[in-house]
Amino acid sequence: MKKILKYMILLFMCMSLTGCMKYRISMTVNKDMSSETSMELLVDDSFLEAMNMSSNEFYDSFEEEYLASDSLKDATVTSISDDGWSGVLIEGLSLDDSISTSISEEKIDDVDSIVVTIPIDDIKAVVDFSSYGYSLEDLQEAGMEFQLNITMPSSPTTNIGEISEKTVTIDILELIYSDSEEENIVISSAIPNNTIIYIACGAVGIAVVVFIVLKIKRII
Repeated sequence: MKKILKYMILLFMCMSLTGCMKYRISMTVNKDMSSETSMELLVDDSFLEAMNMSSNEFYDSFEEEYLASDSLKDATVTSISDDGWSGVLIEGLSLDDSISTSISEEKIDDVDSIVVTIPIDDIKAVVDFSSYGYSLEDLQEAGMEFQLNITMPSSPTTNIGEISEKTVTIDILELIYSDSEEENIVISSAIPNNTIIYIACGAVGIAVVVFIVLKIKRII
């Protein structure tokens, strides 16, 4: 994925702030600490038109350059379009292909929890537009978007980003230009305990059986 991130930066440099780009990395973390990672790369159709390139030609150029790599051999890649945007969706990436990330199980306030840790320096090492002379305002005015979405098994807490239900959304552009003293993005959530649910379902099942038996006895 780091190679593709570099590709994204080079593509953006070629656009010279004349078009828009959206880049999203999404990770779902399961309660058994397994994970699934996908990413989307979208460019404004107006940019493709200016380059006399169709969405299919853009996909083909991306595929020729990167999708034959060993790191993507097990991934599923599809061409996508969304209301004036065209690009690629890559699903089935392994954790090794993503931004440096660790997933561990820890006790937090005596609660078994899953913790996702992402070193901020690793992100900045791969995605650093400032070295090309662009400010955060330049990128935002050009319509550049770069998001990292991490969905946890239960309601999460995080030191960076915004929370919506089980998902933490992090604006990578704001992160790489921030003066935060945080070394890592740290996201945690309690490991769901389904025991109570199973007990409740069992109790409901027993109650239904008892109700049916009593109903039959009354009929007899």
